[in-house]
Amino acid sequence: HSFKSEHSFFTSVAFNLFGNEIAAGSSDGRLHIWHVASRVEKISLVRHFGSVNCVVFSPGGKSLLSVGSDKSLMQW
Repeated sequence: HSFKSEHSFFTSVAFNLFGNEIAAGSSDGRLHIWHVASRVEKISLVRHFGSVNCVVFSPGGKSLLSVGSDKSLMQW
């Protein structure tokens, strides 16, 4: 199975606690979230200026943190 971005390449990837969602940061500052079983993209947002260097789900899986090359930390 594969997940693709039409705009750039992925720079970081994380699964949620239950393994049913995957988040990926990309080189163009986008954050993508997919439902794993259906491979349907739930959301794609641009908030960082530059690449997303790291994404991580919170322990409870309710939120997501990302860090970008723009030196910003975002909570989603």
